[in-house]
Amino acid sequence: MYCNVSSLFGGMYENMKNSFKLTPQYKQAFEIMQYYNHLYQIVHQTERALSLTALLLLSSQCLSVYLVLVAFFKVEDESFFGALRWESILRLSMGPLSITAVVLCASRISSNIRKIRTCLQMIHSSLLYNADENHKTLQLIAAMMNVEFPQMTAYGVLELKPSLILTSLGSVLTQKHGDINSILNSVPAALISGNICLRNVIQRRGDFNRSEDYFFKDWASYKKGFGDVDKDFWKGNDNIFALTNQRLSSIRFDLQATDGERRYAHYDSFWIDDENNNYTFHIKDYIGDA
Repeated sequence: MYCNVSSLFGGMYENMKNSFKLTPQYKQAFEIMQYYNHLYQIVHQTERALSLTALLLLSSQCLSVYLVLVAFFKVEDESFFGALRWESILRLSMGPLSITAVVLCASRISSNIRKIRTCLQMIHSSLLYNADENHKTLQLIAAMMNVEFPQMTAYGVLELKPSLILTSLGSVLTQKHGDINSILNSVPAALISGNICLRNVIQRRGDFNRSEDYFFKDWASYKKGFGDVDKDFWKGNDNIFALTNQRLSSIRFDLQATDGERRYAHYDSFWIDDENNNYTFHIKDYIGDA
């Protein structure tokens, strides 16, 4: 479905390039606008219809990869390992392939939308040279430029774009500096607050009957981590460094005020440096309402 919708946008982009090679006419612009509005409705319907399915698929495949790795690193019975060898190899292959296919197909929609918007901007600029004669056409082009298409997401939790592939799988599959056991041991913590999406909690603070100075700890405590993942918790700087060392992680802060109001802040790029660099914190590309 994602591929089919993406192909529609690709066809529109080619049609726009061909239609507007010469001075664009009002009739051509009006026909393009009708098609553009139709695609806008299709994108909304696609997001509503497939976002939950995408979330379930991504979550199940990520969880499958984690469980296979648990079997590889935790199970020591040779006969048991031998029986699962080929099944594990298949599951390790299918998980990343499924995630890659879904994310790349979905991200093509956004990519083609960006191409169309760039084309519209070029057309708009060319029409400005003779704005009086092209007044009506300029209005149509401007109206299309102001249309905001929805992002393809996994039920609003994650945007389906190429960086998500390594964000979701890279924390385990590209470990270079961290202890793999510390990652495997965090698997139960990946199902957060009833969400199905596979994530890692790095901090939780709330009303859990802790002392007010509970988070006032020394360097060694923050280095190793402390607390209960279901209550007040810090994952540990070494573990966070191990999870983000591939430089393709994102981070989300979920905040709730005492009156119950909820807000969030999402940064598409997130990593920390190692201890030699004082675990320096890096974030960028903010979206949210916090």
